[in-house]
Amino acid sequence: MRQAASGFLGYVAYKLYHEYQQYKEFLDPTYMELPASLLIIIAVAMFFIGGTGLMVAIEKSKYAWRCFVFLSFIIVLTWITGLSVGIHYKNKLNPHLERNMNELFQKYDGESAQSSTVDSIQERLQCCGLKNYTYWENSTWHIQHNNSVPHSCCKNNATTCTGSLDHLEQINTRGCESDLERDVHKLLGNVMYIILGFGAVEVSSLHITILLRILEDIYY
Repeated sequence: MRQAASGFLGYVAYKLYHEYQQYKEFLDPTYMELPASLLIIIAVAMFFIGGTGLMVAIEKSKYAWRCFVFLSFIIVLTWITGLSVGIHYKNKLNPHLERNMNELFQKYDGESAQSSTVDSIQERLQCCGLKNYTYWENSTWHIQHNNSVPHSCCKNNATTCTGSLDHLEQINTRGCESDLERDVHKLLGNVMYIILGFGAVEVSSLHITILLRILEDIYY
């Protein structure tokens, strides 16, 4: 059971790293790498806990028992760390995103890797600019391209869209900032819930296991 849980956590860590590739241009690696590291620590600990727990059950080994308790405490400490980190970074995420997104959008030239990231965001979220489409009106891109917005601002069904502001009905006018912040918060929130959920289960399991061990020593 614990090995299956370990595999699941490893998969979640992989998915988190994969999702990070979409946001790496404007999101500090700490926001993704730290949760992924916590997941890997818990996954490895749970894998070995499964083995030591089996040894405790079959062989009544004191060494296996100590390893079992030690690894369980590792998970509990990781759980506490995850909770502390989540609280610490929660209020820092939005200002960090806003600053980096603004820098990224300002560097837009339609050709660079950063520009590809902006286009990908605008196409995926069906949005335009940061707060709204008027963000582009003060950009170098807007001035150099006949007062238009990037083609990635065009609606999916607007096949004749050129990015011209003369045809607003063909352009996504909603900004990207709020949707992007929501997506990142949701992604990290789900990961933190998984960490906290497994941690809570492990705390309960550890308490029950220690209690059963004490009762066994008393009565047997």
